[in-house]
Amino acid sequence: MAPPVPRTRHTPSQPEPSARQALVFFVAAVVVLGLAVGAYVFQGRDRPKLAPRVRLDRTLALTAIRFDARARTVGGQVTNHTRVPYEGVIVIFDVIGADSTVVETVRDSVARVLPGGTWTFAIPVRARDVARVRVVRYDGERVPEGARTPAVTVASP
Repeated sequence: MAPPVPRTRHTPSQPEPSARQALVFFVAAVVVLGLAVGAYVFQGRDRPKLAPRVRLDRTLALTAIRFDARARTVGGQVTNHTRVPYEGVIVIFDVIGADSTVVETVRDSVARVLPGGTWTFAIPVRARDVARVRVVRYDGERVPEGARTPAVTVASP
């Protein structure tokens, strides 16, 4: 009777893989996996956007948006949740008619919103057949901490 043959995963013609070969295989697997994850994360970044991009700034909040049909105004509030002022704050809205088309674009701005401050706005709307309003943009320029801004004095004639 022949002695039992030990079971190994390699045939006698194949040498055992060296530690270097195992390391090369591991690094190659990590690189391929990284490329696959990167391709998944960045897929579709160059697709055209179907809707206008609205900047969602968590430190400058646009709230209480409403359309007053009787007064024909778009109103709301912008609140500064930071410790520094924002300058040149602007809000822009599309006024959408009953036929779902943009009938007017309205905007308003204020020179400065102080830290913790709230700016309340009411923008007049000329269009008569208003179904709803849509935010196009709200934005402002954050004044760096410690920056000094000159005081502006308006002289009367």
